[in-house]
Amino acid sequence: MKLIAITGGIGSGKSVVSHLLRVMGYPVYDCDSEAKRLMVTSAELIDGIKSLLGDEAYSHDGSLNKDYMSSRIFADKSLVEAMNALVHPAVLKDIERWASATGSELNFVETALLRESNMATILDDVWVVTAPRELRISRVAVRSHLTREQVCARIDKQTDDVMELSDKVIVNDGATPLLPRVMELLNL
Repeated sequence: MKLIAITGGIGSGKSVVSHLLRVMGYPVYDCDSEAKRLMVTSAELIDGIKSLLGDEAYSHDGSLNKDYMSSRIFADKSLVEAMNALVHPAVLKDIERWASATGSELNFVETALLRESNMATILDDVWVVTAPRELRISRVAVRSHLTREQVCARIDKQTDDVMELSDKVIVNDGATPLLPRVMELLNL
């Protein structure tokens, strides 16, 4: 079984590449959505988050109190690190469980936090999706209804050092077709 990361900066097109792979029949684990799922279903993770942020981290219905969590976490860098120390290991464990259950020889993981999550330790290959900065800004501004300044702030907070971890690069510049490159990387 092979585990391949699909990574890249915000607005680069990770989700588009992941969608193409799903349409082609490959299993893809979306770290963002699965982390959110684990934060409301894993008793161990829920207990850890409540210990870190208090019971207010969850609403009465058991859902995440995102406004409260954001206000606490983003105001204190040590809380970001502590939250990551809780969530990342849970996600890594879930990826391993998921990959062994897919029955597929080739599994993909969509993630923006390759280095921060220590995920490289379980991967066989890393595909980095790239796009020009201005195109990334435009994509994120449209999809997330953010100002240029807000998007730039998000892009600037991300590390761009994933290129040194990459085994393959997928250019998503709007002019280069994605499907032929994905098929080439799959050796199809």
